[in-house]
Amino acid sequence: MMKLGGVAFLAFVLLAGCASKAPLPVVQPPAQWEQTFDYPVAFQKLLGNDLLVVGTLRHLYGMDPRTGKVKWRLRNVNSTDRDIANVSGASYILINDAAGGAFDDVGSHVIAVDRLDGVFHWETGVLRGRVLQAAIDYQREFLFAVTVQGAHGDDRGFFHDLLPGKGLFSGLKREPELTLIDLRDGTVRWQRLFGEEVELRPAERRGVGGAGAAQAHRPFDLGLYHPPTITGELVCVTYDGIACFRLSDGTPVWDQTLDVVDGDYGLSYPDPVVDREQLIVGDTKRLMAFSLDSGERRWRSEKLGRMAEVQEIGGILYVQMGGQFFDLDDERWEADGPFAALAVDKFGGNLIWDYDDLDDSISNLLVVDDLVWLADEDDLIALDWSTGEEIHRLEHDFEEPPSLVTLNKRQQVVVVSESEVAAFHRQYPERLWYQSYPPPRPGVWTRWSASLMAATGNVFRFSSTLIAYGGSLLPSMPNVVAGGTQLISGRRALREVTGYLGDTLTEYGSIGSQSGFANLSGNTQYFLTELDDEVALAAVDINAGRVKRLTILPANASQLALDEINGLIYQAEANQLRAVPLGR
Repeated sequence: MMKLGGVAFLAFVLLAGCASKAPLPVVQPPAQWEQTFDYPVAFQKLLGNDLLVVGTLRHLYGMDPRTGKVKWRLRNVNSTDRDIANVSGASYILINDAAGGAFDDVGSHVIAVDRLDGVFHWETGVLRGRVLQAAIDYQREFLFAVTVQGAHGDDRGFFHDLLPGKGLFSGLKREPELTLIDLRDGTVRWQRLFGEEVELRPAERRGVGGAGAAQAHRPFDLGLYHPPTITGELVCVTYDGIACFRLSDGTPVWDQTLDVVDGDYGLSYPDPVVDREQLIVGDTKRLMAFSLDSGERRWRSEKLGRMAEVQEIGGILYVQMGGQFFDLDDERWEADGPFAALAVDKFGGNLIWDYDDLDDSISNLLVVDDLVWLADEDDLIALDWSTGEEIHRLEHDFEEPPSLVTLNKRQQVVVVSESEVAAFHRQYPERLWYQSYPPPRPGVWTRWSASLMAATGNVFRFSSTLIAYGGSLLPSMPNVVAGGTQLISGRRALREVTGYLGDTLTEYGSIGSQSGFANLSGNTQYFLTELDDEVALAAVDINAGRVKRLTILPANASQLALDEINGLIYQAEANQLRAVPLGR
């Protein structure tokens, strides 16, 4: 990887393949506003352009992000940022409140709170467990919440201190429950246990106690599984196989057995694809189509392998084989193959073409006009959408494998990795511009808490290009959040782009989504980098290929939220919250 040469390197912008000597604007402005609370700030979360929710150890506040004015305060609400969700187009937000604290999840309430004044619209009765995932049916105004009781504990097995990994018979299993909540008044219409326990994923890394020993007891979530899918008169879940329930009363309609955890790998199956008559879902090896009415299997593909994402366009299923998967034993994201791009007939499951001339990695598949774009470790590749024939192949010259291929507003193909971004011409593929911002050295990170990554991890890197152009598909990418991990499913996020990624992830994802650390316009790609032993945030204009600004991030206030729409960075330290101008 390229080494960063401090100010000298950052003073140059590589544009249109050539170095430009325009200096970078280093932004270190004073605070636009400050607010001091009675108790330490636990989190701050953006819910659109007009609401910043701040949680302290005792209370919950709604604030105007532009002025810092407190709009409302809720006393003694025990929620984390994972428990607060936006509802697109609604005048209220949703809060999952567990009165007894993080591990008191025997019962909880969902509260609808007015965005402007904090007045309760409604409150549900007691739910069994804590809401870990949810999906919204906007037409019927229904919230399908998945709750789990006791989603915390120690997942280590026998002989964990002697054997590699977590030992024998490790893992934490619990039985989820599906609950239908009427969004008009908070009425719980029905609740339905799944009937099977499923393995949960750690929501936080294992901490260290006061005596230096690892803390075994910690929270877990449903991050290994896709959220519920609403189709017609059914709601279907794919946590342990696939099960579909009638919307009206929760009656089980049909279920099928599928493998959704492949060895130690979770998230090793794609998000379902639905149409009027059938539901197409993949297990860890094949794609299958089931009748929505009866659950009868209509077809099953040949053995394909582990799939990261499937998207349907014009009756063809484009399949990304291989990608990033969560290793339950080692608790980290790993890239694994086999790496390939496939096209499968939606109506019969027959393989139309496959392309496996890839070198040790794969990005998402971007289908534009008559081409399918993707990248591996060395090259940017374009395939004929109908035959899989290779049309273009050129070296992208990245130091690391790209994770995302998308379009900017100039209809250029933009390629993004963890520290690089470049644009390529679509008709005669050549690189138009390139920017590189290597991450800070490990020593620099020692001054930062893990919560920094919640604000400046993959949320920044990938969501900005997603919003910039809604025609791409984000692969299953790890998103480091508050010491844990959170998956962003780009296909879901792109169904209805509202200008704020948190809205779309909340609509189809979970109350547990932590996407509110960023409020992005969609024209900028962000990278964490280093400048004179300081951590800095580099902002690259993905349409022009130029660096717009370089903002030094404060090491003493690493709990951050980036608000590009309002031009502010929110920094929390102890009892204080500051808003610092981001610069233009």
